[in-house]
Amino acid sequence: MLLLQCGTFVTEWRQEELQRIDETLTGAERKAALCMLLDQETQLLASIGRHKLDADAENREKFIQDFLEKVVLNMSCSLT
Repeated sequence: MLLLQCGTFVTEWRQEELQRIDETLTGAERKAALCMLLDQETQLLASIGRHKLDADAENREKFIQDFLEKVVLNMSCSLT
C-alpha cells in the first residue's frame, strides 16, 4: 500500500513540475529542465525501490524470527 502511495506522490510531483516547466520555460532551457526532471524522477524511483527491498528483507527476517519463537515455545510446551 505504501509503495502505491509513493508512486502516486511521484506521479503528482512530476505532473506539477511538468506544468511549472511548461509555463515558465521554452527552448533549450525547457529541454534542460525536462532532462533534470527525468533524472530526479529516476533517482526518486530508485530510492523507493531500494527502500522496498530493505523493508521486504526486514519483514522476512521478522517473520522467520516470529516463526522460530513459536516453534520453540510449542516444543517447550510439549516437553512438559
